[in-house]
Amino acid sequence: MRVPAASCVRFIWLTILFLVMVSAGVPARTVPAESPQTPAEASALLARVQAAVAAGSARDFLSLGTLNVNAPEVRTFLDRWFVKGTTRAELRERDRVPAKNGPGVALVVEALIEAGPQGRLATWLIELAPRDSGWEITGATTLSVVEGLYRLSLSTERQFKAHDLVVRSEDLELRLPDGFVFVAETGGRISAAVLVGRGEMIFRPSPETERRQIKIFAGHEELRSAFSTAFVRLSPSDAANRLPPTALTPANADAKTFARANAFFGEQLPKSFGLDLADLSRESWSLIPGIGDFLAEVDTRRFGTLTYTLSDNDPEDITVFDRSKRRNLSVYASKARAAAQGNTFDEDASTEYDVQDLQVDTAFAPERLWIDGQTRLRMTIRSFALTALTLRLAEPLVVRSVVSEEYGRLLAVRVRGQNSIVVNLPRPAVRDSVLTLTVIYSGRLPPQGVDRENVTVGGQEYAGVLSVMEPEPSQIYSNRSYWYAQSPVSDYSTATIRFTLPPAFTAACSGEQAQGSPVMLRPATPDGEPRKLHVFSTPQPVRYLACVTSRFTTMDPSPSGASAPGSQRDRAIELHLLSTARQRSRARESLAKAGEIIDFYASVMGEVPYRSLTLAVVESNIPGGHAPAYLVILNQPLPTTPFVWRDDPAAFDDFPDFFVAHELAHQWWGQAVGWKNYHEQWLSEGIAQYFATLFAEHQRGPALFNALLRELAQWSMQMSDQGPIYLGYRLGHVKGDGRIFRALVYNKGASVLHMLRRMLGDDVFFRSLRRFYADRHFEKAGTADLRKAFEQESGRSLETFFDRWIMGQDLPTLSASHTISADGASVAVRLEQPAAHTFEFPVTVSLIYTDGSADDVMVTVDGSQVTKTLPLKKRLRSVEVNRDRITPVRVVKN
Repeated sequence: MRVPAASCVRFIWLTILFLVMVSAGVPARTVPAESPQTPAEASALLARVQAAVAAGSARDFLSLGTLNVNAPEVRTFLDRWFVKGTTRAELRERDRVPAKNGPGVALVVEALIEAGPQGRLATWLIELAPRDSGWEITGATTLSVVEGLYRLSLSTERQFKAHDLVVRSEDLELRLPDGFVFVAETGGRISAAVLVGRGEMIFRPSPETERRQIKIFAGHEELRSAFSTAFVRLSPSDAANRLPPTALTPANADAKTFARANAFFGEQLPKSFGLDLADLSRESWSLIPGIGDFLAEVDTRRFGTLTYTLSDNDPEDITVFDRSKRRNLSVYASKARAAAQGNTFDEDASTEYDVQDLQVDTAFAPERLWIDGQTRLRMTIRSFALTALTLRLAEPLVVRSVVSEEYGRLLAVRVRGQNSIVVNLPRPAVRDSVLTLTVIYSGRLPPQGVDRENVTVGGQEYAGVLSVMEPEPSQIYSNRSYWYAQSPVSDYSTATIRFTLPPAFTAACSGEQAQGSPVMLRPATPDGEPRKLHVFSTPQPVRYLACVTSRFTTMDPSPSGASAPGSQRDRAIELHLLSTARQRSRARESLAKAGEIIDFYASVMGEVPYRSLTLAVVESNIPGGHAPAYLVILNQPLPTTPFVWRDDPAAFDDFPDFFVAHELAHQWWGQAVGWKNYHEQWLSEGIAQYFATLFAEHQRGPALFNALLRELAQWSMQMSDQGPIYLGYRLGHVKGDGRIFRALVYNKGASVLHMLRRMLGDDVFFRSLRRFYADRHFEKAGTADLRKAFEQESGRSLETFFDRWIMGQDLPTLSASHTISADGASVAVRLEQPAAHTFEFPVTVSLIYTDGSADDVMVTVDGSQVTKTLPLKKRLRSVEVNRDRITPVRVVKN
């Protein structure tokens, strides 16, 4: 499940606007720290350079070496960095590389140059050469620059009294009839403001679906709340429109009011547009919002702090976020954006690069949850001219270096409060060129839970309550932990993972394990501990990488199932099994069952997407599952668990194998075929849920199959008022109730597929699925792609069907009546639904005879009125519609 980060992650791209490009590069080869070419005097010399820059003294800098002041490169460096008005400079050495010519060393230096509240961030290459009295500077080059950094503060000179002020953005109003406005300026123009007084926030989203989500949150489709303070960020170019001068009168507030505004300003400023400059500065440095962008942090009386953002560069550019509960309340495209892109979008459409291959080296210490990692990304540039790029990496991991084969050492800036870093390139990377980056990082990183771990237990979400017997610890690092450097969106690529652990631990990762893996590595020092190295590779591309570690026991795979000799080549798969000690018996049962399930799925789809699969069985107090490519992780509840989870959409007590069947289906749905954005997650979870139901039909017959279908439909009926399937992870997000997400994305999604199967017939249905799978193999897909496949195979339009069932949240209401013919030979069944909002769906009409027998007939309702004449075999007692309760429809008898 992919969950977008709140608020300022949408503005990371703004860094690019402030880049000044130069053409120099740095060799990627570093010099050992203790070699004769790395003088201890370098640090002292760098301190003198820092003093010269802070003083704006080119003369002091030139005295440190033999630079030719008339050389164009030197003149450019001096004119740029030794200027009047500099108030402070901080320099840090980041790397040492060989000198280009002759003996010596070159220092890669990051510099923060301040001129009052304005700053510039740069990477320099300072070349040193030995001389009799020590070392001298022989070269100085600017590698890259980030301009437009500001240290903002509220002005004590410019304050305003507000009179009927209304701050507007799309679907938002901040009304301040009476109060004060305090501003922070950049270059004499307003870039931030704090509103203080008795104000009111009004937010009414345009899309109907979003208004319904707001109603779930606030009780009404329009969110209204009083506020006493609000903080806004805006482009200086938009200040006159956002803060109308006619509503502002210059006036000084009292000291208490200013102090209150300043405290709120200091609290809110670091949350948006902020950069983490690490050891260069611990102060809050900000970028300036682009034209049209707007952010408001509103301290509401009813709901705590709510954040509204309008970000021009995001496909869904309007967001309202509840900071206290960390929940997105509303996320959607503005009117202009919706008109341009339509109802859907592909998250890959705006990506600047396409990762082709990943090499991930990770040394992991399970006891400390410590990662020392290195990721090598080989990517193809998609932008016309890329000057900076964003990588995703967990915020707790400290970036040690970013090096490019093409450019050398690069400037990387951590976006404050986000799992993102922005990497600056010294010159543009052109479209279709190849760029290779190596990112080195380390830090303590807590593992993630499995995707479905938080099932509802005892009416509350599971929060890690202790039980009598504690589970054997295990650690999962996967798509939600950002444990390796990666693209901001999931990106199909091949990969190699090298994962090292203490000898007592074993890892299972995405990919096929290399022959001879794992191997024991010699300790680096005589008193050190040996390490165990696991190597995995992915011959077929994957969306993301995952590893699970524990004190596993390696078990021989079962000879049955999909690994059995004689399986068709395109359906053969090599199964591996890892288990914690207490789960060995259940793990063997799961492996045998996995073979049967994979064989069945392969017979339906005609192939298996990956030739290897590891089943890793771990322990927990509640069931869970996660299914990256090549890997399925199963949480087995301990017998001593105090919890029950029957009242959850993911629990099917009548068929214990349902859980593992669902997770195995993700190798096809979710992995081999991905989803274009979070709205499309039902293509993974809904289809996997239906395939698990199909396996139940295959193994246990129609009675169990129909019972499961009824349960799917029941959850669909119960939760549909919480939103459409298309809302994805946001279903239940406002309430913090994961059951809503599972009921709709999993179960209603599966019900929708079964309705399609009934309407189109088995032959067309399964041909359509195979076409969809073949068309989108190792690609991301959307609902429109699935619909296209079904329309091509069926020869009919399914626009209304998908629009109502996937995009809408209402359910059909059906009234039924019947008339028996005069001769008693037939009955005319009349089915009606409101003409203003008609659905297309199949429903079972049951003819109940006086002797207790019954005939069931499937009728497709595709208009406001449908009349079906059915022959009668016996004397009719009654007609019942949807008696099997497998279609989520409300039936009213006339």
